[in-house]
Amino acid sequence: MDANVSFTGNLGTDVEMKIGEGWRGARFRVAHTPRVMRQGEWVDGTTTWLSVHVYGRLADNCAVSLHKGDPVMVTGRLRTRNWIDDEGSHEQLIVVASNVGPDLSRVSAVCRRPEKRAEAPLGDDRVPRDQSPTHGDELDDDDEVVDDDVELVGS
Repeated sequence: MDANVSFTGNLGTDVEMKIGEGWRGARFRVAHTPRVMRQGEWVDGTTTWLSVHVYGRLADNCAVSLHKGDPVMVTGRLRTRNWIDDEGSHEQLIVVASNVGPDLSRVSAVCRRPEKRAEAPLGDDRVPRDQSPTHGDELDDDDEVVDDDVELVGS
């Protein structure tokens, strides 16, 4: 069973694209700061930061469409990434996004279809198989990619 989430926020970083053999991915961080009423005044609540990973065509579209500060809506699956380094063991909650778009309650947008690419089928949302403890939040060029619904050639 997947833990699915949807949230809104602002991009806290530019989209960082990574390209490996047979896969493309990107990552960025989203900040969500709720507005709360305190003593009759609206103030910012505590900011929650979420790391978002996207793959395939979605990664391409995020890289050309989104910039630091943009208001976005994200839908995806929660995943935990564990790693060990010189400072000890670490754990990070990430969102592997299936949908990302502008938050139209805060901005207007013009949509256009991207050019079709043979190497980027619509459902190309494969993710790195290697979630080993040594990688941290890195998407390395040699990470193996897996999509549970697709059999990879040579695997």
